[in-house]
Amino acid sequence: MNNLALRVISAAVLLPIVISCFIAGGWWLRGLVLFAALASLFEYGRIVAKDSARDRWALFILGGAATAIALVVENASTAILVMQLATMGLASMFVLQPGELAHAWKRLCTLAFGAWYVGLSIVCVARLRDLGDVHQGAARGGTILVAFTATWANDTCAYFAGRLLGKHKMSGAISPLTAPVWSAAMRP
Repeated sequence: MNNLALRVISAAVLLPIVISCFIAGGWWLRGLVLFAALASLFEYGRIVAKDSARDRWALFILGGAATAIALVVENASTAILVMQLATMGLASMFVLQPGELAHAWKRLCTLAFGAWYVGLSIVCVARLRDLGDVHQGAARGGTILVAFTATWANDTCAYFAGRLLGKHKMSGAISPLTAPVWSAAMRP
C-alpha cells in the first residue's frame, strides 16, 4: 500500500471518530485527548531520546500519567502542579543516577519540554471544549474543529506540494519514508 492510500484510509477511519468525540465532549473527548497525548509523547520520545529506552519510557509514563491526572482534576492550578511534579520526577531520575551530569541537563530539559508541550497543549484543547454549559461547549468544539480543519488542509497541501515539487528532504531522520521537503515548506 502506498503512502497516499494509507493516509486516505487513516483519515476515513479517524476523522469521524475525532469529530464525534469533539461533538460529544466530556469523557469521550478526554479519552481521545489522552490517546493523542500518549501517542505524541511516544513519538516525541522516539525522536529526542532514540539512544535511551529509559528516557523514552520515563517521558511516556510520567508525561502520560501527568496528562491523565490533569484531564481528571477540575482546577487548572492543580493540573499545572501535576505537570510540575512530573518534571520533578524526570529531574530526580537524572540527578539520582550515577554518571556524567554534563549531558543530563540537556536531556532533562528536552524531556520536560515534551511533557509540558504535549501535556498542557492537549489538556487545554479538552478544557476549552468543556467550558460553559452543554450548548456553549458544543459551539467551542466547533471552533476547535475549524482550527483542526485549517491545520489538516495545510498539511494536505504541504504533502501534495512536496510530492509535486520536492526533491530535497528536510528531515529524513525523523520520518524517512515521508520526510517533508524544502519545496513544500517554501510554498507561497
